[in-house]
Amino acid sequence: MMIRAGLAGIRESVAAIAILLFVSLLLTSASALAKKPPANLQPVAADLEGQPYAFWGEKGVITVEDVTRNTGPGRAAPSLTRVFLVHGAQQWLLASRPVPALGPGKSHRDKSSSDPFATHEYPIGAYSLRVCADASTR
Repeated sequence: MMIRAGLAGIRESVAAIAILLFVSLLLTSASALAKKPPANLQPVAADLEGQPYAFWGEKGVITVEDVTRNTGPGRAAPSLTRVFLVHGAQQWLLASRPVPALGPGKSHRDKSSSDPFATHEYPIGAYSLRVCADASTR
């Protein structure tokens, strides 16, 4: 009788362990499925239209056309792309535009125009552009 009682206890323990393993596996699988793949928004092209140079005190409109692409496997939420005018260690916001939600591999092209000379006096010298996709989170 003692052996049978001992075997019943072992069976109950094995059954309890099997149930715990099954539930643990089920919860792990559910959490893995719940994680959505990440999006990765990147600026892939930019073009600047305007005067190639400006004289001190001169005004002029600059138009920036850029392309933002989702290179990640997940869907990207609506975001913001910003373009900065860079001179040495300084930078100024030149343009900002909304980007709609983008599926994997999809891109969005748009133009933004501004007159940066209306609001700032810039130092003399060469400038470059810095384009930042998903700027609302960075």
